[in-house]
Amino acid sequence: MIYQQKQSNRLRNIMICLGVVLVTALIAVGSNLFPPSSNIRTIGVEIYTDANQTTRLTSINWGTLAPGENKTVLAYIKNVNNTIATLALNTSDWQPINASNFIALTWNYTDTPLPPNALQSTTFTLHVKPKIENIDAFTFIMTITATEA
Repeated sequence: MIYQQKQSNRLRNIMICLGVVLVTALIAVGSNLFPPSSNIRTIGVEIYTDANQTTRLTSINWGTLAPGENKTVLAYIKNVNNTIATLALNTSDWQPINASNFIALTWNYTDTPLPPNALQSTTFTLHVKPKIENIDAFTFIMTITATEA
């Protein structure tokens, strides 16, 4: 009888632990249904994570950001056109739609013409306004376009 009671208590404790783990996992998933990220589209350029051009950069996971915080990512942009080009950056398809009212993307590119096959190091900075409201996660598309200079 004592053996059965110990087994019952052990099973109950295991079930409680599993319940706590399950609730914790559901809270974590429910509070961040999609990671704060940007998909990257390119026109006339390729973007890399390194100067050796070994890893293409197709998205950026911005991670957890607090109100008023900035986050930077270093990237390397290569002009794959046959002509000298200047670059443009645009954002679109923000989710949720109002996220762009509280979050902005900038870069340090200065309109310097980029020769064919040249590589330009560039820093992208995501700025979160101090008074952001009702946004726990976001996504958007960033498009970098090369245009003949």
